[in-house]
Amino acid sequence: MFPLQGNDLAIEDHSSLEQDKIFEDLFADCAALDGIDLTTEKEIERQRRKEMSGLYASLRPLLPLEYVKGKRSVSDHMHQAVNYIKHMQNNIEELQKKRDRLKKLSNHPSSSNIDAEDQNLTINDPLNCVNVNLCLDGVEILIRSSLNEEAGFPLSKVLLDLIERGHNVISCVSTRANEQSLHKIQIEVQLCF
Repeated sequence: MFPLQGNDLAIEDHSSLEQDKIFEDLFADCAALDGIDLTTEKEIERQRRKEMSGLYASLRPLLPLEYVKGKRSVSDHMHQAVNYIKHMQNNIEELQKKRDRLKKLSNHPSSSNIDAEDQNLTINDPLNCVNVNLCLDGVEILIRSSLNEEAGFPLSKVLLDLIERGHNVISCVSTRANEQSLHKIQIEVQLCF
């Protein structure tokens, strides 16, 4: 503050001068450190960008072609990777549900019978029965199901699932008898040796 005139005491505020001096010292220290750290920071950033570039390059071949087709920017690849991961998570959840459903069927004492010698699989249920047999030119699937839609076995879903899995359906024969549907599906299996 300003010194008082006359016989009064002069009061000066030294605290603001001391604070200014402290700030000047801090700024000087930071400026000195910035010169040293600036090159280190640049090198760290260069290394980080190099690593990220390598990670982006390794991500692209992991994605299916339909997710990266026509996409050139890194951000597009990242968005498509997220979409692909979500898609795969949904598939995993669906497969887990199917697995749990099949486990429930197989845990029932009379619901399943697997004969390892004949390589046949039979799943029995009071209303539905599925029997899978290996034959010379592929696999034969026999399905017996109720005509009741709620308890029945939808043939269209079975055929769609087989086609989606890449199996070649050779023939499909259906008939109805005694309030039941009987289906015989033959699929071709390519054996790789």
